[in-house]
Amino acid sequence: LLPMLVGTEIYGSKLWIIIGPFSFQPGELAKILIVLFLAFYLASNREALSVSAVHLGPLSLPRFRMLLPMFIMWGISLLLVVFERDLGSALVFCVIMLFVTTGRVSYVIISLCLLAIGFVFCYHFFGHVQTRVDIWLNPWQDPSGSGYQIVQSLYSIADGGLTGTGIGKGMPTLIPVVESDFIFSAIAEETG
Repeated sequence: LLPMLVGTEIYGSKLWIIIGPFSFQPGELAKILIVLFLAFYLASNREALSVSAVHLGPLSLPRFRMLLPMFIMWGISLLLVVFERDLGSALVFCVIMLFVTTGRVSYVIISLCLLAIGFVFCYHFFGHVQTRVDIWLNPWQDPSGSGYQIVQSLYSIADGGLTGTGIGKGMPTLIPVVESDFIFSAIAEETG
């Protein structure tokens, strides 16, 4: 939540804390902490989550009180998406970790439904979410404007081909903010 108060907006996302010559994204640390919280909660309640269920037709649904902490974390993650414009992977961790812990497909279905509801809400009410989704679906619609970063990333990967250009022989710096947003593209260009 710190970037919402004292953060610096870079490329449309208010994710960065800048102190002198150093900058960092507290959201990345928060993602690790969310994973640790979920791991602890799910590990300590594994049996209760696996057994405690309400049957609704073919689905075995968890009791609400067992998933309340998950709903709280989902809400916090959704707030971060809205206020910091960070469309990161914190919400996906919930789905994967819940399935690994319980082995129940119904929990994954519920999590995916919550993700879909949150996504549809954010898409319809926040312009920056619409813009990012539209860019993701078709970066070629505005290749020199809003889609520039993704288009450059795709060119970089294509330039590397199957075998890569060689370490230090690629030009991944043509991708804006390559060091934090498109590390995979830089590696793929040089190593294939």
